[in-house]
Amino acid sequence: MWLRVSRAQENAEEIAKFLSRHPRITGVFFPGPGGCDARALRIHQSQSSGPGCVISFTTGSVGFSRRLLDASRLFKTTVSFGSVNSLGEMPCTMSHASIPAEQQTLPQDLVRLSVGIEDVRDLLLDLQRALETASGQREQPSNDQYDSRFEDLPVVPRLPGAIAEETDTNDEAGSALRRDDSLLAGYLGLAQASPRRQRQQVRALLGVAAVSALTVGAFAAAKLRRR
Repeated sequence: MWLRVSRAQENAEEIAKFLSRHPRITGVFFPGPGGCDARALRIHQSQSSGPGCVISFTTGSVGFSRRLLDASRLFKTTVSFGSVNSLGEMPCTMSHASIPAEQQTLPQDLVRLSVGIEDVRDLLLDLQRALETASGQREQPSNDQYDSRFEDLPVVPRLPGAIAEETDTNDEAGSALRRDDSLLAGYLGLAQASPRRQRQQVRALLGVAAVSALTVGAFAAAKLRRR
């Protein structure tokens, strides 16, 4: 654990320095040099032995931030953090998407990175290329392999009061969902998703439910045998 955290923090410090010097980055938020003012840094250093591995930054454009994450090949687009792999997200459209926009206090263009333990040279090169692609200075090869893209992300469930019924009667191909699946998709906030996306999400959740039921049943059977 110590080796992992130390490596991630070292990588994060180098990336924060790189971002703070880049002309397309309008602000960097990181408890280290270049990421916060001197007073805040002193307070953090009095309470912690390191800056951690999470960096947030703004670009001045929601579209640019999204293109940046889409162009990255090493930073997986996901809301998780603390992994050995480097991750990235836009909180306002991902982890905080269920919060009404008027109640969100974060900048809409904010990007959050959770830096992993990869070779920092690879991470810096990936960010440089992603920034160039987002700026239109570089074209991504058509055969490039992406870890994840925004369109690959699961639909964020909406708040219960915002869920509306929707039918697929206008879909020429027709929906393969049964009525029960359509209702479940609506309860999960997937009504706006395509029929294919609904099927994927519903099948995945039903699979998880089935595994959970089997696990509970196995524990119950074992308990009865012990009696």
